[in-house]
Formats: sequence, C-alpha cells, structure tokens
Amino acid sequence: MHDQSERIGPFGLPEGLPAALAGALFLLSAFFGFTTALPLSSAERWAALTTFTILACAVTLPGCSAIADALGRTVRRDWRAFATLLAAIPVLFVAYALAVGSCAAVDLLSATLFVVVPAAALWHSRAARQPTLLDAIGLGYLGLVSVFGLWPTLTLPIVGGRVAFFTLALVPLLVILLAARGWPGLGFTWHLSSADLRVSLLGALIGLALVLPNRLAFGAEGVGAMGLLPTFGRAIEAYFYVALPIAVLDRGVVQQGITRALAAHPRLAPLAGITVGALLAGVRMLVANPNAGLVAATSALAAIGYGWVYWRTGKVTAAAVSQMLVIWV
Repeated sequence: MHDQSERIGPFGLPEGLPAALAGALFLLSAFFGFTTALPLSSAERWAALTTFTILACAVTLPGCSAIADALGRTVRRDWRAFATLLAAIPVLFVAYALAVGSCAAVDLLSATLFVVVPAAALWHSRAARQPTLLDAIGLGYLGLVSVFGLWPTLTLPIVGGRVAFFTLALVPLLVILLAARGWPGLGFTWHLSSADLRVSLLGALIGLALVLPNRLAFGAEGVGAMGLLPTFGRAIEAYFYVALPIAVLDRGVVQQGITRALAAHPRLAPLAGITVGALLAGVRMLVANPNAGLVAATSALAAIGYGWVYWRTGKVTAAAVSQMLVIWV
C-alpha cells in the first residue's frame, strides 16, 4: 500500500489519474477518427463508439491508485458489487452484438463462461493468502481462452484491422478478479518512475536483439513515410491492444502466481515464473501460425526480457512498455 502523500500526483490529482484520462482520451479520439471513415449505419457506429468508450475507460482508469484502491475495497466487501461489475462485461457484449446484428447463443454462452468460471474459482479461494489449485483452474481457463481464441470473434471496427472485444475486456476483468481475490502485487499503475522506464528500455533492447535478426532475415514491413503522428499512434495501439493485455495475463497472473506459489524457493521462483511466461508467448505465436516455429522461439526468448522487467519493477505497465517498443520497432 502507498501512503497518502505518494498517491497525490504533481498536479494535486490522484496518482496516475492524468495519465489514465489522457490514455482514454487518446484511444477514444483515434477510434472516433477511424470509425468516421468506415461505411457503418448510425446504429452500428454509435454502438461501436459507446462500447469502445466503456472499455477504454475500464482499461485506463484502474491505473490510478485511488480508483484501484476504492475498487479493491468495494469488491472485497460486497459480493453484489463484484457480481455487478463482472456482469457488465457479457451484458455490454450482448448489447453491442445485438446492435450490429451478430448475437448467437454460443457467443452468449462463451461470454458468460469467460467471466463466471474464473470469478467462481477466485471468489471461493479469497480467504487463502497463497495461490490455490482453484486459482490455477480459474485463471488457467482464462489463459486457455486467451491463447487459443476461444472467446466470441465479434470485434470493434477500426481502419486497418479489428479490435477484439474480449482482448480489451481481459484487462479490467483480471483487475477486478485479482482485487476481489485480494491478490496483491499486480502492478497495474500508470505511475512509472524514470528508473522503471530505464528498465523497460533495457528489456526492450534485449527483446529486439533476439527478434530483429529473425525479422530481418525473413523480411519485415517498415513504417515508411507514415509521419510522426500516425507512427506514434501505432505505438499507442500496440501498447493497449496487444502488449498490455498480454502483460497483465502473462506477467501479472502467470509469472506472479508461480513466483508466489514457489515463495519457499526464493532462487527458483522468479526464474520459474519468467520461464513459464515466456513459454506462453511461444505457444501463443504457434497457435496463431503453426508454421512459424522460429518466430515462436524468438518471441519466447524476447518474452524473457519482458518477464525480467516485471521482476525488477513489479509493474505490468512497465513490462508492457518493453513489449510495445519491440512490436513498434
């Protein structure tokens, strides 16, 4: 826990709140700009904007320490608040799916299980201080769903690609689950010191040293003459749409969970956590492209750098900076 002086930022606002608001505003501005160029009906456009606005705020605001602390106290004290926040995810998904005319019964079932299975497991284990078998089952289920893409495929529209609803929803879901579980140390905060950023940069350099030779050997697309603003925008998108959800799951849940479970072996625990998190990166790449064995191997090696950043800083947001830089470059 931080004391009150540490929770107040340089502008007299709660620590991390300006960064949370700025991140949400940037994401919303970019999304609004993208969707205006797409041929969508009025119902689809407003459904997409409303859904994305809620998800963007749910992703960024818990990075403010005051909001995170209030969220943790609320969901641990009252199971009804916990259930209501969790229910908002499938309800929001169904509302958006109905608005765009793509709501199947199997998707509703998948969206419900996505929330209910890990929530039931972690709530049942909330009295235990150390990770339990039920924690492993609930969070393992969530990991399998994420790695193998077993959630509904409905996505939010964006120029040049799609933003998966459940990729963004994964971040607030895990924040709520771990808050209710009383699982400390996730490190979901926008308060990154200069030391944290230096460690993130070093982790990115480690990842690039392992990834770039392979990418150059097989060819990679450059940004060309995109310009500064679009290039910066790509970096922000890579951070929120790719690096942050992976960091919260692979570092904050898997790596930290294994490290805490092996706390009796202080030398082995960090290495085991980093290794398993790195293996997940390789598996995720193989699932996406079964023929990309070498790419999967280099991705796993690069993830060792991200895991090292998390071990040094204790912040998933710092580890995500490293992965974002590698993706961006």
